[in-house]
Amino acid sequence: RERRSRASLGVLDEGENGSSSRASLESGDGVVGDAIGDVDDVSKFIFINVPTPSILAMWIPLLAARYATHTLRRLDAQVKKLKCVNVIVHVCSGASKSIFYQMLEQLDSYPQLKMCMRATVYESGPVDFKSSRGVQFMKDATRTTKVPKLAVSAAFAALPILDTVLLPEFERQRRRFWRILVEKRLPGRTLLIASKADNISLIEDVERFAKRLSDAGAKDVHLLRLESARHMAALKTNPQEYVNAIQSLVDDVRQQSHVRSKL
Repeated sequence: RERRSRASLGVLDEGENGSSSRASLESGDGVVGDAIGDVDDVSKFIFINVPTPSILAMWIPLLAARYATHTLRRLDAQVKKLKCVNVIVHVCSGASKSIFYQMLEQLDSYPQLKMCMRATVYESGPVDFKSSRGVQFMKDATRTTKVPKLAVSAAFAALPILDTVLLPEFERQRRRFWRILVEKRLPGRTLLIASKADNISLIEDVERFAKRLSDAGAKDVHLLRLESARHMAALKTNPQEYVNAIQSLVDDVRQQSHVRSKL
């Protein structure tokens, strides 16, 4: 059976009285999040978590595009249901070089959803578009997934051939990937969470990306630099810094929402 890459939706409705209640949100994939709080059109949020996809989706654009379309349709349906929301996108690891940049390419087809996009969080990413980095990702994945060690060893052995035969295609897709992330960036604040101890999403790559965003006109780019967090382990290693950074982003989006509501 085909392995599916799921993006989870969470809705947060914050009422002025601080009370809360829970209701499951349903989609074709089942329960994908919780609604918390009383309805308040100004302070209503959707948090969309775009996870690292299957290995194939990271290297086959057509498969990633299909996942992106599926995610956008679900998110668009939720936005239309709630009518007035603030969408914050959390992009994990390799999702930036597969599903997310495909989402940005398709976003013009969802005008109401596009108007609701407020902020982006990149965690342990973007991951650069290199064959060696992809194989390193597979190597680390053997600790938590069922990627066979033999397959990883074979991939490392094949790197010279991959770089020779597929280098022109890799470079073409790599240029397109970085261009789309910059030119079609979402409005509002961009938060990048990176660590010097991350051997997959190198902090130097993330710093260059932050500069490219700023040079392209992004006015609110923040980089949370960590020292010892491994790939996708920032919350576990640095919980206070992580939570503070996310809370600051949410507070900024909330404040901008109140300003817009008074215009």
